[in-house]
Amino acid sequence: MSWVESGRAWGDRAADWAYLVEPYARRVNDALFDQVHAGPGTRLLDIACGSGYAANVAAGRGAEVCGLDASEALIAIARARTPAGDFRVGDMFALPFEDDRFDVATSFNWIWKGCEDALVEARRVVRPANSPPVSVPCGLAGRCRGFRSDSAS
Repeated sequence: MSWVESGRAWGDRAADWAYLVEPYARRVNDALFDQVHAGPGTRLLDIACGSGYAANVAAGRGAEVCGLDASEALIAIARARTPAGDFRVGDMFALPFEDDRFDVATSFNWIWKGCEDALVEARRVVRPANSPPVSVPCGLAGRCRGFRSDSAS
């Protein structure tokens, strides 16, 4: 399935995802944003941002946020949620941002096995002196763990 087809599929139930599912990760969003010191002066990219829930949490802490997702419908919700953010429809394997633009790149539950090239792209857009991209896979019952991929450096 191409990223365009995937975006259409996710967009079919965009409002359900945005308001019923995405908020499940709020505790994980907060924990990660505490760890990377997201706040005023932080330029943060959320890859596969969905409806922009996590980006909105970061923006609430004062971060300058960008988000990228394959779904037009989800990006429309992200833009409405966080009007000051820069939200784009696109491919996480070909990020439409210049090198070294961000201080932090995150992805909550979307850079899975087989998507390692997305980590390479994420590393490209994060300034070298900063943290490697962070992807947070979440399991059932709120058991979440974060990992960093140094292989993308």
